[in-house]
Amino acid sequence: MKNILIIILGFATYILLHFSLIGYDNTKSHPTLNKVFLETMQKIFENKNPEELGFQLKLGDILNKLPGPAITNPGYFESTTGESEQSMTPEEWISHGGYSADEPEVPAAVRHFYDPVGLKDGKKYLTNRGTYWEGFYSNPGIDAIEWAMGDFKGTDNKWSLEKGKDYMKRALVEKDETKRRQLLAKAWRCFGEVLHNLADMACPPHTRNDSHAAPLGLGWGWALGSPDPYEELFRPEWVKDFLSNISENSFDPNLLQTISKAEKIREVHEAMAKFTNANFFTGETISGKQDTKNIKPLNGEKEYPSPKLENLEYVPEEFTYYKTFPSGRRVKMCKDDGYFSSLFRNRGYPYIDLECVKSQASELIPNFFAAALKDFYLFIPPLEVIIDEIDSENGTIKGTAKTYETEEYNQIIGYNGKVVVFVDSKFYNAECSNGAFELKLPKTEIENSKKIQAYVDFWGINYWSQPFQKSNYGHLKKFMLEITLKMVEESSGEIYDLSFNFISNNTITWQNNKFTHKEKTTSSSTEKEQTLYLEMNPYEKNYINKIIYDHKEQNHEEVGGYDLTDVITFHLELTQKDNLMWYSELMQWVDIWGAADLRKVLTNVSLVIVDKFGIYDDKGKIVGVNSKTYTYRNIDYSKDLDNRVTLWLMKQ
Repeated sequence: MKNILIIILGFATYILLHFSLIGYDNTKSHPTLNKVFLETMQKIFENKNPEELGFQLKLGDILNKLPGPAITNPGYFESTTGESEQSMTPEEWISHGGYSADEPEVPAAVRHFYDPVGLKDGKKYLTNRGTYWEGFYSNPGIDAIEWAMGDFKGTDNKWSLEKGKDYMKRALVEKDETKRRQLLAKAWRCFGEVLHNLADMACPPHTRNDSHAAPLGLGWGWALGSPDPYEELFRPEWVKDFLSNISENSFDPNLLQTISKAEKIREVHEAMAKFTNANFFTGETISGKQDTKNIKPLNGEKEYPSPKLENLEYVPEEFTYYKTFPSGRRVKMCKDDGYFSSLFRNRGYPYIDLECVKSQASELIPNFFAAALKDFYLFIPPLEVIIDEIDSENGTIKGTAKTYETEEYNQIIGYNGKVVVFVDSKFYNAECSNGAFELKLPKTEIENSKKIQAYVDFWGINYWSQPFQKSNYGHLKKFMLEITLKMVEESSGEIYDLSFNFISNNTITWQNNKFTHKEKTTSSSTEKEQTLYLEMNPYEKNYINKIIYDHKEQNHEEVGGYDLTDVITFHLELTQKDNLMWYSELMQWVDIWGAADLRKVLTNVSLVIVDKFGIYDDKGKIVGVNSKTYTYRNIDYSKDLDNRVTLWLMKQ
């Protein structure tokens, strides 16, 4: 009989936990938070130029449906929860992840807490028990962020951030489109579950060591548990209301600054949790001074450092505590009217009601949106599509589609699959292999084009290249280059004051956005050959990608039939960095001077002087030739303004 009672109690516990510990409502609130976030984000991005963003969102497009496993039979445990193959858009998968993160429901219930303060002996996972029933289910000893990230302690989580990034990486290199779509379905579901965790970090009872079991709802807490009012009274329809007029002023500036600097999603979630914990009570963790009375947490745990009642604005007529946030919102934090307060003005233990919950949500939901936006930006692969070269002579367009390194994606991944190339209004398909693609077209088609652009359709995100447009530099006909450098000789350390000028006598011949100009000049004893290569940025007008200058000078001299010609060879390469090589149309020049700037753009410099001199006998007659080579590969930057490169580009 005793054993039967234990079994019955245990079974009842599992059922009650289902109702009690799940953050918000996983069937409505979490999917709604994810869905409305996506809709709001996409509305904002609709007004942005894809060329500026580098991508275009198509998350809700029915043409982008992806097949994958979805929860179709919710349950309390792994054994009673079922999945089946479903086909959904990325938007639907992300929304579904808001729901599936709480499945199976009993294990999920005790893993969705994160206390950034670590109030209980530094533990950030839930240790507080709000009911007698909760002790029947063993505590996994893992906090919500560890579980959601899945990189350290949460490796058992099948739908973690780490798993989602892995699916994304595999989708980038997968050549089979059917398999790519299956991988992306899983990736987006993972991201939906990550957003579920972020929403919990914007929910006060999930960022405090305060169990809020509520098997029969808020009104029955006295009998079976300690429900939290924010969890129980939150309404999904508020999400759309509070995000309808979102702007930069909607967010907490300190939180926004932290989120903006974050390079890892973990940092975003920790920041969100700290903000929520420090600024909001739960129903059982209210503390501080109420007049002369010290209010202690009802759950028996230690007091949190903030907020405190004495630091809030109290309005006696309303029995309400307020806090005004930097966003300008004046939030109702709690109330303390007791029985017969209207008659005797007596104040009871502070509590949180529906008005307070809605007021608090008005501050929390916009900040959740800001954090979710950063999550999305950090989660999507940093894929760059670039048109590297257009060769009209050979009729080829070459480009790359690769990721760049970030803290979340710390390796370069070359995309495999189709790349769509637009040549004016026509489009062509090119095959990208290991991040490189090439398209062959008739020569005349490229020559006559005005705009060439490429994109990768990544089933919900289109990654766009910058447009490769024909340069409008043909009006620039002449140039003048002036170089002044203090070069250091390798062996002796002696300084050579170098000064070269190259003024074009002939008209520049542009090839799209670049030119190579060579001129040879001779005098009675000197012969000079100078070459200037200039490449303008095809995407950003007037930015110079590269300058390469070569100078060869021979000073002819012959004595007694011996050739004493000195030879000077100079090579200089400058490459764009930090937008320093910018051509000013007003000044008609790009001027790089000073040690700091020149160090950044200088990629190669060398000066070699071969000095020939005669060997004479004791009668002063030349009998042979000797030579010495001086090599200079470094610049003396000790005097800041002694080194300068100036290039004028002129109309005539």
